[in-house]
Amino acid sequence: MTCCSHCVLSSVSELSAGAATAIHDYSTVNEQQLEALEAEIERVQYVLGRFTLARNKLKAALCTRENLLSPIFTLPFEILQHILVIAEQTELPNMRLHLRPRYILSLVCTTWRNLTLCSPLLWANLEISRASCGANVPHNLLLDVLTRHLRYSGRSKLTLRFAPDIYYSPDLYVSARTTGMDTLLREAGRWMDVELHNISGLELHQLRNTQASFPSLVRLEMSQIASVCGREGGLDLTWRCPALRHLNLPYVPDPTDLPIPWAQIESLAADTGARTILRLLKLVPRAVHLKLKSFDLFDELIPNTATERIDCPKLVALEIRQTTSSPESILSRIRAEAVQELVLVDSSNGIGQIICGFIRASNCSLTSLNLSAPMALEHLLETLLLTPALRRLAFHNVQAPSPESASAFFNAMTLDHSPNTVPLVPALTFLELRENINCDAETVVAMIRSRSARALRRVVLKVHTPYGHVFGKALAFAELREDGFDIDIAEVLWG
Repeated sequence: MTCCSHCVLSSVSELSAGAATAIHDYSTVNEQQLEALEAEIERVQYVLGRFTLARNKLKAALCTRENLLSPIFTLPFEILQHILVIAEQTELPNMRLHLRPRYILSLVCTTWRNLTLCSPLLWANLEISRASCGANVPHNLLLDVLTRHLRYSGRSKLTLRFAPDIYYSPDLYVSARTTGMDTLLREAGRWMDVELHNISGLELHQLRNTQASFPSLVRLEMSQIASVCGREGGLDLTWRCPALRHLNLPYVPDPTDLPIPWAQIESLAADTGARTILRLLKLVPRAVHLKLKSFDLFDELIPNTATERIDCPKLVALEIRQTTSSPESILSRIRAEAVQELVLVDSSNGIGQIICGFIRASNCSLTSLNLSAPMALEHLLETLLLTPALRRLAFHNVQAPSPESASAFFNAMTLDHSPNTVPLVPALTFLELRENINCDAETVVAMIRSRSARALRRVVLKVHTPYGHVFGKALAFAELREDGFDIDIAEVLWG
């Protein structure tokens, strides 16, 4: 029995009608599936062709890009490193940190990233501040740049300026989010030269309660140090900073009670009160460089310290800026036999006698003297007689009541090379007088000519002379250069 006349099974007479029907139905289904599969293959082939075309276009684009970048891959390592150095040197001071050339170069390709990892010193200088990052830098961007910077710096010692001035929302105080200070404290062992300013309350808390030590820290500048180290339970730096030698404390009212390893400090800059300065001087017997600024009156000192003298045996460079007029100068309390450089801004009464008294009592040999004090020229001459080894002299705010006194000063400064006279500062190489002294220019020119052109290298003057002699006076100074003197008259005022 067959199911139909055209069926291939019609010749098989032995099959039953049911079996023949089942086989026919199965064959029909397979034919339909095959047709559907062929249609799907055609569609897939079309899509594959589109993908192949897109792939070929992408290959062509990558080939073009590779051709553009091929010089980078073929340049020697030294050249690539030199490019990074140039990128670092050409960064603008106020350029945002994440837009700086060396940062962008590190994102270009694997070659640059590998190179930056081989040049950690390029990343050892890190600044996070409003100037370097912007006023409203997102927290995640700051952490990304900071983390990348620290990673690229390898194990290099860090020169760090962290002054973010960032406000953290209250939820951050109780969340597990990482702050910039928290990230930096993980690298505390690499801190070498660090400035910390405008730190948020959260970050101050993290710094105050850290268990980290700073074995490589050599220099520290911190305006909020009292909030971190002050009071019971604060950060104790006496044992955490064995290498600390240079300390800068701007606007700290009284740092003398802070747990700081004072005895090992060799360079100290402090902006504080006069009484505090005297206590600080006692705490730093190894100080070589002192830069002190007082913002209160010296006559507020405790009376029983009026005759106290403080010895600074290792002091080489001393700078005192006493910005208020006081009956006594801080300089009068100091004795420093090794001091060579003195910068003094002081309006105290009798400052001329105080300077001379300091030089005599200390028995020091100054080589550099920078004065801004209301002292008469005759007192300045007396000071110069006590400093025969002086090489650099700059003075401001001197008092020259008449042209005669000014001329007498420059005449005294003129070397006559006579064996019967004691020369005044014969080794002078730099002279700066930023004061309108009414003096005849010929007297100044004669003083300059009397000194060796190989010795006196630079002269900065403000000289007041009658306006009608402008041309002649300017010509007199110009002739100094024509005569072979290596002297730069940077500023001469007439009229």
